[in-house]
Amino acid sequence: DPQAGRPAARLAAVLAAGGIDVAHAHLLEAEDLRHLGEAGIPVALTLHNQRPGWPAGTDSLQAGDASLLVACSRAVERDVAEAGLGSPCRTVWNGIDFGRFGPAPAESGRDWRAQLGFGPLDFVMLALANPRPQKRLERLPEILRDLRTALLRDGIERQARLIVAGSPSEASPPALRARDAFQQAVDRLGLGDHVRITGSVTDVTPLLRAADVL
Repeated sequence: DPQAGRPAARLAAVLAAGGIDVAHAHLLEAEDLRHLGEAGIPVALTLHNQRPGWPAGTDSLQAGDASLLVACSRAVERDVAEAGLGSPCRTVWNGIDFGRFGPAPAESGRDWRAQLGFGPLDFVMLALANPRPQKRLERLPEILRDLRTALLRDGIERQARLIVAGSPSEASPPALRARDAFQQAVDRLGLGDHVRITGSVTDVTPLLRAADVL
């Protein structure tokens, strides 16, 4: 089977062998979803993005490829309807636990700045995003450059900096290309001294404390 080496094919075999009743999937391409379906595993597929950000093949899913589509907004649900996807769709809004972002010691943010080599007066921009094409991270270096130029022009003695927290999926070529496009933009503009990439961060609250703008 030429497809047997695909991660989704191996996952389908593992789930079937384990007697799994239903799988919740996110960011799987259509071909991978079909492997799960062929293994007899119902799939609830979450769509967090509007149509331009869907994984490959999502806009041509057929009835049965996913047992349920879960949209994160009404706009996404409308895109599902307009695409004519054959599966039922429900909207479940993303939720935020505001209690986690209540008052916290200011030292946590200062510690992050010091760890990254940024000063207390720096103007720090923060992007919380795993590299993927729809995140458009490659646009951020130009924004940083323009902000630095504006601060210098206006005589404001603050250094503009950028933190990107998140990691690409090593199994996703589009995610890796998005990561590389971001790094290439940083290098092209000579901004390496002002950009930090932290990778995945379990608790982002201190990072938010360290930033001036998200």
